[in-house]
Amino acid sequence: AAPITDGTAPASDPTSLLNAAEDASAKTPTVALALYRRATAAMPDDPRAWLGQAKCAARAGDGKLAHRSFARAVELVPEDVAVRVAYAGFAWSQTDFGLAVEQAQVAITLDAASLEARLMVARALLHSQRASEALPHLHKALELAPDNSRAQLLLGQTLLGMNRLEEAQTALLRAAQLAPASARTKLVLAELRRRQGRPAEAAELLAQARTQTEEQDEPPRVGQIAVGSSGGLAAIPSGARLDPAATLAARIQLEQAEVLAATGKQAKAIDSLRELLASHPDLVQARTRLGELLLALGRADEAYIEARKLVQAHPGVPSGHCLLAMIHLAKGLYSEAEKHCPFALAGGVDHPHRIQALKLQALILQYTGRVGEAVAPMESYLALRPNDLDASLRLTMRVELKRLH
Repeated sequence: AAPITDGTAPASDPTSLLNAAEDASAKTPTVALALYRRATAAMPDDPRAWLGQAKCAARAGDGKLAHRSFARAVELVPEDVAVRVAYAGFAWSQTDFGLAVEQAQVAITLDAASLEARLMVARALLHSQRASEALPHLHKALELAPDNSRAQLLLGQTLLGMNRLEEAQTALLRAAQLAPASARTKLVLAELRRRQGRPAEAAELLAQARTQTEEQDEPPRVGQIAVGSSGGLAAIPSGARLDPAATLAARIQLEQAEVLAATGKQAKAIDSLRELLASHPDLVQARTRLGELLLALGRADEAYIEARKLVQAHPGVPSGHCLLAMIHLAKGLYSEAEKHCPFALAGGVDHPHRIQALKLQALILQYTGRVGEAVAPMESYLALRPNDLDASLRLTMRVELKRLH
């Protein structure tokens, strides 16, 4: 029989073909992908071939092929937890958080004690701005592995996203104790310290994070797949990191800009954000924050330019519409501001800009004479942000005005 491209196996031997593809995957992914294509054609019912092809396709940036290959592998071994978690990890890398949640939840149904499935579903829920739904999975993960630094870090991030700072601090300090060299933990701790009004400590943590390259809070990696002793599949990490978010360095620079703004150095924060966007033009958080800082400094026209860029590039992201609503509200263009509220309110229940949009909606209703209608969104806002004294005072006034009318 004729040899395949690397001369290691005859084309008539499907098993040798698959073994050759697995051997080539680490060194020559392009060759491996070609071999996997032949293997899946020769062995259409072999999950190893489909999982291997999925991994190589993901590395090569062929998301459609990777998705089809994962779907076929799941079809062949629907009760294999590792395959479900691997598929969820790939979906997470493609920012398809709905699919990631779906696959990880199936994995949990199959094995409630799967730590990786618990972490994956919690991570996907957190990135979907559904932090409150992530909490039960994280608590279960910590029951399974109380000293797991990734679980503690993710719990800290989740609680921080819910503005539960003291609880977040407990989890993050534990994560730092378990993984003292973790740059990601230092980054999240820096955000906590900034939000606690301790910017000097935040700056020191960021300086430490910049000197470290260790990546901790990652989704399950799309790994090599081997047949386990029970006949099922087990994932073997391959080292290919699939992360849809910004690089760690970009996140650190973004948080440094936040620290600059928190210490009254808005101009330097703006310069830092512009520099970051020059290399990461699609970083939503950076462009949103740039627009907010420009608006706070009275540079509404510049803020509007950034908001339009954000909405054009990411029309379904609430932050751009929230920013536009803020800009129009500041200019007294209430009808224009109100047009963006439904889009800003469409985010996940815990999305910070969705929460902010509730307050904006209440203000718009008040300024346009609809005081009674403003009560409900402000009550919803205060249920999520009970410490906002300005909002609380405004609500009290509106309830009284509604009663008088």
